[in-house]
Amino acid sequence: KIEKMIKDMNLTKKVTVAGFYPNPYPWMKNSILNVLTSDYEGFGRVIVESLILKKPIISTDCPYGPNEILSGELSNLLAKKGDIEDIAKKIKYNLENPIEIKEKHYEKFRAENIAKEYIKLAKNYL
Repeated sequence: KIEKMIKDMNLTKKVTVAGFYPNPYPWMKNSILNVLTSDYEGFGRVIVESLILKKPIISTDCPYGPNEILSGELSNLLAKKGDIEDIAKKIKYNLENPIEIKEKHYEKFRAENIAKEYIKLAKNYL
């Protein structure tokens, strides 16, 4: 159905349906922008992975995660959940006005920083 829509909308030269790949990082690394349209997320690992690869990622502002990761100057990457027009608007805006992803956007998610937080938490309860 999606492939038919792509063809009907004359987008075959702009849209690729890649199928399943066990390692998505080459695709993410070579992208201009990534998009995550979840209704719910646990920890938004794919969002952090995209940021580590220095790629902006549009994400729906769904419960449990995206707005905790895409905060501050990255909050313009959040789209209203279920709002296709808002998602499209965010994609268009961020393609025309790309934000440079810097280490400061993902440094708090580095393993050593997370470990420090676990140690602090443990010390509070021991």
